[in-house]
Amino acid sequence: MALTPADIRSVQFSTTRLKTGYEMDEVDAFLDRIETELGTLISQTQAARDGEAVLRAQCDQLVGRVSELERRLSEAATMAAPRSVPTPITIDTGQGSDAARQAADQIVSAARAEAASIRARVIADLRAGIAAVEGLG
Repeated sequence: MALTPADIRSVQFSTTRLKTGYEMDEVDAFLDRIETELGTLISQTQAARDGEAVLRAQCDQLVGRVSELERRLSEAATMAAPRSVPTPITIDTGQGSDAARQAADQIVSAARAEAASIRARVIADLRAGIAAVEGLG
C-alpha cells in the first residue's frame, strides 16, 4: 500500500504506560514504511530521468540523421534534375556514324548506371532512417 502525505499527517501513535511519549515499536515501524516508500519513489524518479536522457539522445541522433538524409535526398534530386543539353560533339573517327553512336551509347549507359547507384544509396539511407524511427516505438 502506497504511503500518502495524508497518512503521515494523520498517524496516531499510542502513548506508553510507564512514561510520557510514544510507543517506540510503532514509531520505528512507521519510519520503516516511510523509508521504504521514499526509497521506491527515489528509484522510480531516477529511472524516469535515465529513460528521459536516453530518449533525448535518441531524438538528437534521429534529428541529425533526418537532416543528413534530407541533404542527401536534395543532392540526389539535384543530380537527377534535367540539365541543359550540351551542344552535340562531332567525332570524326573515320568509321562513320556507327562509332559515334557506340560512343554515345557507352556514355548513356554509364550515366544510367550512376543514376541507379545514387538511387539505390538514397533508398537504402531512407530505409535505415525509417527503421531507426520505428525502433523507438
